Amino acid sequence: QKPSSSLEMVLFQLFDSIGPAHWNDSDTGEQHCNMKTVTNFKQRAVYVDKEDITLVTHGSIEKFSLLVDQISQWKGPVSFVIYLDSREAIKEFCSKLQHVTQDSESDFNQYVSIHALLEKHGGSLPYPNNMLRNIAQKNIESNYFLLMDVDFMPCPSGTYEHFKSHLKDDFFWTKLRNNTIFVLPAFERFAESNESTVTLDMVPQN
Repeated sequence: QKPSSSLEMVLFQLFDSIGPAHWNDSDTGEQHCNMKTVTNFKQRAVYVDKEDITLVTHGSIEKFSLLVDQISQWKGPVSFVIYLDSREAIKEFCSKLQHVTQDSESDFNQYVSIHALLEKHGGSLPYPNNMLRNIAQKNIESNYFLLMDVDFMPCPSGTYEHFKSHLKDDFFWTKLRNNTIFVLPAFERFAESNESTVTLDMVPQN
């Protein structure tokens, strides 16, 4: 596979430099993998100050299209980590990234910073959720963040502006300053539903 871009070449080189997975000498059969992290190789255009809120998310190449949808709903700073475990995944990612960044004024270019976790392994391993979340969270500029997997969709559109407006609220501000964690409700949305608004009667009461 020949690289089609400078980013693809760099990621190929980093991936190829990762040593092979090996099995430890204990009786557990635990597999150790070598991996490399690349941070902020694609940076957002908008300025993010300390008193902002960043969406922290991650995904594999199979879910990259969900990120594009998520960004269109959030419309605010995003720190995203892509998980790449093969040369094929790297090539597909670079192709998709080139496509979504063609328009310099797009939401993707304006709001998203991207990092990558490159992992080489010899067998089937669990998707490293916690490691990816930590990478995305450690590479933000704002004091506050919303942790959300790429499978979830902020609803309604404008959630970012709604949250940011609450930073001026004394009650909300005091809670944040006291290291309060806010947990958002999550709802399953069925494919045949066109409803985009969550109303109070949809929230479980127990």
